Amino acid sequence: MQMLDDRLATIENNFFKLETSLLKLEVTVTSLVEVSKSNHDVIKALVALVDEKFAKVDERFENMELRLGTIESKLNILTTETSSSFGNVGNQLDSIEVELSKIGATTRYEAEYQDLLKFKS
Repeated sequence: MQMLDDRLATIENNFFKLETSLLKLEVTVTSLVEVSKSNHDVIKALVALVDEKFAKVDERFENMELRLGTIESKLNILTTETSSSFGNVGNQLDSIEVELSKIGATTRYEAEYQDLLKFKS
């Protein structure tokens, strides 16, 4: 009978140890669950922050694209105006050249200049 009592005591002791281990395991798992929830909340907040930052970046890119479009259209207008202005300047230079030749013919400046050169030599 003693042997049976010793066996039962050993089994009881083993069950007690197992119960203690299970309680420790439960505490550890509970702690891990809490840490996991905390990490989940932090990650969730970070994802929301990242989404917000990306939305701001997208908005800034859209603004930059609008500004670049405005600048491009202004450059196109300036290019067109410059091209037509150069044409106008060319026409005005042609008319000035015609007027100068008329003045030269009227005043005989070129002929007088050539005559002066003859006296110089």
